[in-house]
Amino acid sequence: MTGKAGLPNLTMPGAIDADALAGSDAPDTYTAKTKFVGADTVATMQFSLLCGDLPAGSEVAFQFTEPNTGGSGFVNPIVLPWTKLPPPAGGKNGDMVPQFTAGLTTRVNANYDSEVIYQYRSNGYPALPGMSITMQAVFVASGES
Repeated sequence: MTGKAGLPNLTMPGAIDADALAGSDAPDTYTAKTKFVGADTVATMQFSLLCGDLPAGSEVAFQFTEPNTGGSGFVNPIVLPWTKLPPPAGGKNGDMVPQFTAGLTTRVNANYDSEVIYQYRSNGYPALPGMSITMQAVFVASGES
């Protein structure tokens, strides 16, 4: 799948490693960092956290460290506040959520770049085997050719 101007969608380097979250000494909150480097033109982007096999009731969040100024259509600052994973149908907090995505869409300035800090908070629910959190940035096609 491609986005604006045929640019490929991309997964930013770095993901929260399940091994770092496993075990009885696992931290309640885990933080990962990556870098976003934008296109040479103003672009509409969708930034998402792709979550797999996380416990319901845990939370994820992200924030970009640089301001994203530009007026209408520009989310500033780019922040996804703590977002709680809901239980699966018929389930309860602590049950595994196979897939969950949280994110936002915003325009970003040409040559915008920023460190991205994304976080996981367990809220006391134990980490599950194979759990993963990946930060993704996708160019949103505008219908222009």
